[in-house]
Amino acid sequence: MRNIKAFLIALVLSIISAVGILNYASDTLPKYSINYGTWMDESKYACVKGITEVLSEEQTIPIFGSSELRHGMNSKYHAKAVFKNTDMRPFLIGQAGYQSLTHAMTMGAVGNSMKEKKAVLIVSPQWFKIGGVKKSAFGAAFSEDAFIEFLKNDNISADNKNEMIQRVRDLTQSNEDMYRKINNDVAWYDKDQEGLVTTIRKEVHNFLVVGKSRSKLILRKKVLLEKGHKERKEAEGTKDAVGEPDWNKLKEKAEKRGKIVSRNNGFGMYDSIYEKSYHQYVEGKKKLKKVNYDYNSVEFKDLELFVKICKDLKVEPMVVILPYNGRWYDYMGLKKEERKAYYKKVNTILDKYKVKRSDLSGKEYASYYFRDNSHLLLKGLVDLNEHIYNFYEFDQ
Repeated sequence: MRNIKAFLIALVLSIISAVGILNYASDTLPKYSINYGTWMDESKYACVKGITEVLSEEQTIPIFGSSELRHGMNSKYHAKAVFKNTDMRPFLIGQAGYQSLTHAMTMGAVGNSMKEKKAVLIVSPQWFKIGGVKKSAFGAAFSEDAFIEFLKNDNISADNKNEMIQRVRDLTQSNEDMYRKINNDVAWYDKDQEGLVTTIRKEVHNFLVVGKSRSKLILRKKVLLEKGHKERKEAEGTKDAVGEPDWNKLKEKAEKRGKIVSRNNGFGMYDSIYEKSYHQYVEGKKKLKKVNYDYNSVEFKDLELFVKICKDLKVEPMVVILPYNGRWYDYMGLKKEERKAYYKKVNTILDKYKVKRSDLSGKEYASYYFRDNSHLLLKGLVDLNEHIYNFYEFDQ
């Protein structure tokens, strides 16, 4: 009896707190605009209802990735500028630390609501290290809202769901509070434990989780995205679309710019970035760290899980295989044969499930392609966005 009383008191307090939060953030969820679609913020990626609100509309395509989504944000080669006047509405999901497993979970949470049933996953070779995604990075990117919706999705096969649950447990077992939360979620939303108290508890918990992620998104968008500028009304629709970008013109501009900003180092990087960081390694002022990419990285299994979940939900994925910066990794001692083995293993997974891809591995030594040792810019970003546009527009 005492336990039931304590539970009911906690329940009432939780509901009051949730109602207060929701009232404070009483605005509706954000609508699509190119500024919002390309905005980089964890609250945007963590709120399932915020994502499904946008992906349930025509012409909107999710683009999953990591830190490369941010680079070049203010340039004319970034998705924010390139797709501004097209009929394609990119919705970027991810930042540094977001890898295949996190994106697989998000796909499992939102895939049923996608109108276009197409998605892009940009795969970085830097993900495939010993152990795959770091525990700290996965924990920072983890969305309980997405995990619960993933668990509740009956269209995901039992095998794929169990594989996800085991990976999440493996990555969170050293965090006692998080591990307990994960196991409660699995018991409540996957195993569907019965009983009046359990049913009430899990429904209230779900309500609180959804309310928290929704409120955080609305408030952070107000403070961070809308502060300092007012989004233009016409950006919310596609009525001003002018068609396909002029890719050749963009590449010409990128090359012209590249000749200015990347001419004083032998690694195909921006000179400013090279001088700030990388020249210290070349001149021996800093010691090079050992390259620890692993041909047997669990990241390959996580990538395969993303693909399998897409298949469960009848979503057509395109995987973009980003290249190593060949000049820098030659210097680092990662041999071409080792890099080719990585590309081959990714392609083998994609072949197995007949997945479309944009394989940029042949661009390792392309001029004016990289910002630093790994991130694309200039002609690299133009190529990336051209392949994404063609997948959306023409690959039916």
